[in-house]
Amino acid sequence: MDTKQLLNKGKRQIKSKQYNHALQSFSRVLEKDPDNLDALIFRSGCYMQLDKFEDCIKDLDKAIALDPNNPKLYYNRGSAQANLKNYNQAIGDFTIAIKLNPDYEKAYYNRGSVYLNLDNHENAVMDLLKAADLGNEQARVLVKHFEKRGREIRNQDED
Repeated sequence: MDTKQLLNKGKRQIKSKQYNHALQSFSRVLEKDPDNLDALIFRSGCYMQLDKFEDCIKDLDKAIALDPNNPKLYYNRGSAQANLKNYNQAIGDFTIAIKLNPDYEKAYYNRGSVYLNLDNHENAVMDLLKAADLGNEQARVLVKHFEKRGREIRNQDED
């Protein structure tokens, strides 16, 4: 099979959630063409689905070297870093994704979530507000929760 056929086979395997088989297809593409950006991106996604975050990051590092202006690559690497609790690296990657695409609502949401994990509530709220403004429904729910919690705390202080 040529690389295009293997790529298509891997994509079909992803659609049917056969991530281990898709990994094999994309790895075969990369054996023939080590700089195949599509294979690196799809394989990193398979690794993410299989919770193999270190392998995901390795593929994304290579993909970023080939396509350094692609915000989705930084976003995905940030997500993998966050799953590994490498919060500072995750914030760095989400920040680059936002610089490359200032309307990347998912990057604001995820960076805000990481800030919450670090108890940096001020930055978390700022990012979640921005994500909500850009249409992220999960961020809207969290912002409403914080607003409600803030009112409850103020009411308790007044009693």
